[in-house]
Amino acid sequence: MKLKSKRYIIVGLFTASLIGLGVYHSCFFQISSIIRFRSEELATKQLSISALSSQSVWDQKFLAQNSLIKEKIARFEKGELCKALKELNNKDLTHQQMLAQLKEGGFTCVVRPLSLDPSVQPLIYLKIDNTLSQNLKDKGIAHQEICQNRRQPDCVIRIKRDGFPLNKRSLPHSSKAVLVDGAGDSGSYDNEAFKIGSQGQVLPKGPSAKFGLRECPYKKDKRSCNLWVDAIMEEAHPVLNEPMGTK
Repeated sequence: MKLKSKRYIIVGLFTASLIGLGVYHSCFFQISSIIRFRSEELATKQLSISALSSQSVWDQKFLAQNSLIKEKIARFEKGELCKALKELNNKDLTHQQMLAQLKEGGFTCVVRPLSLDPSVQPLIYLKIDNTLSQNLKDKGIAHQEICQNRRQPDCVIRIKRDGFPLNKRSLPHSSKAVLVDGAGDSGSYDNEAFKIGSQGQVLPKGPSAKFGLRECPYKKDKRSCNLWVDAIMEEAHPVLNEPMGTK
């Protein structure tokens, strides 16, 4: 009887442990979902207001020190700069729909290979199988389309139907941007002033203070910070509305 009682106790404890573990995991996933929702909700709210507001995702001190970027943001938000690009919803349109709307808006497109670092010679090209090559004639070199407005050359959109190999943005996506100098290299990241979200939001071109992103509002919560930054950058690089490899 005593042996049987001990077995019941052990089984009971084991069952209680499993139940407790299940409750723990349930609570963990609920908390994770809350954190994600809270971070993404804040980013969405901040992106819905003017970039020149102290409540936006922009560091206002950065903008004060970069008057050209600030001036272009003001013109863009007033509808004086890149209006056709602002109205292009690159999140919901397919590639063909996007090209048709771009052509109607006065854009012309060129195709370029993607390289590891365009500023370093000789160029090392990215391949869709996540390898590298110095031979442009190799099969599987990843390419991008760069479309620039003939009437307002400051306005560009880059369409990466091969994704960006060896990068966090590996899925097919596009990104709209306003250039610092419309007469400069339309494919140069250094020549970008800022990105444009699919709904016309003004976004820092990268996830860093050096590009104008304000300090994370969740200073002591690294996970929430990462989710907040990801939500902003995902808006700047919406995934194409078609499967990879559809050409």
